[in-house]
Amino acid sequence: ASYLNKRPEGLTTERVLDGFSPLLLLLALLVGSGAGAVAVLLRTMLAHTHALMVGYQSTLGRLALPAAGGVLSVLLMRRVFRVPPGHGVAHVVFAVARGRGLLQRRNIFASLLASIATIATGGSAGPEAPVVASGASLGPALTGLFPDHRPYRVMLVAAGAASALRAILVAPPAGLAYLRTVSRSDTV
Repeated sequence: ASYLNKRPEGLTTERVLDGFSPLLLLLALLVGSGAGAVAVLLRTMLAHTHALMVGYQSTLGRLALPAAGGVLSVLLMRRVFRVPPGHGVAHVVFAVARGRGLLQRRNIFASLLASIATIATGGSAGPEAPVVASGASLGPALTGLFPDHRPYRVMLVAAGAASALRAILVAPPAGLAYLRTVSRSDTV
């Protein structure tokens, strides 16, 4: 266990604090809190919507309800929000790996509403990818308010994605592992 006591090479307090920005800390706190709130909102909305759907448990309802939820989800994504088809997590990883962190603001709501339509009606999907896409989209939305701080965008995208994943899975190590994976530029 001697490797546990080893300090990573070149990691000093001065190096960690070099380039420290109180504004970045505040923005990361806002993005992380917002991403957590998005995850809680999604979980709550799924529970309430699923409770409404329990009454439709007939044989026809079991077949028609997931199909209706899928159609509603596609209509929301393509017609209402006009989001191009893609995968939430892969899109976030690609945006961070490219070093731009460009995600559209409408992804915050588009992914949430489409996933509620799909999951609550019995569709085969999970809440992880939509909440990661929504949480990650908070970073660019917030840095859009502060044009001078656009270099922080990539860090805030990663922080929002990791916070949202941590909140939806209720597992802090999952968020840290995701943040580490996303922040590596050789992942794509």
